[in-house]
Amino acid sequence: MFGAYSDYPEDNDVLIRLYTEKGEEMIRYAMHFVKNQDTAIDIVHHCMCALIDRYDRYRTFSFSQLTAYFSVMVRNHCYHVIKENKRMLPIEDIESSGEEEASFCKIFQDCEKEILRASIKKLPQKYRDYIYMKVYQKLTPEDIAYALGVPLGSLRMIQSRAIKQLAEIYQREEKYWRTSDE
Repeated sequence: MFGAYSDYPEDNDVLIRLYTEKGEEMIRYAMHFVKNQDTAIDIVHHCMCALIDRYDRYRTFSFSQLTAYFSVMVRNHCYHVIKENKRMLPIEDIESSGEEEASFCKIFQDCEKEILRASIKKLPQKYRDYIYMKVYQKLTPEDIAYALGVPLGSLRMIQSRAIKQLAEIYQREEKYWRTSDE
């Protein structure tokens, strides 16, 4: 499907592998959202082209990290297509908060890992994706905004909401885990 698009042959191999191994799976994933095979194929091709255009930023990713990033791109582009078609999106409305960047990193240092994992799983998908890309993949704000399909300015709001909701869920989970241990 794609010709040579990089000066580095190993990059071409990784991207071809991603598309050949995960392309059909991503099309099925996109169909879950858009319910139309042609649209799903267009979405996956669009995301693959976008990934190729910006691949120099992701050259250090492992194959599994690249696959995860690609699936987030596909899902968010599905949301974008649905929104353009004025269909309803399954996203909950949430309130804003004013937490700072430092508190975002601190919350991960001061938490018990098991409780933190359980808390993250209960976050809305967009916030889970944000936390995964920020903390575990250590992506730049520009890359995270691109992957989530939001303007860079909206990323700070997503961060604040993710922190607020994660802190609330973590406190509830911590109380639950403490009472279940006794």
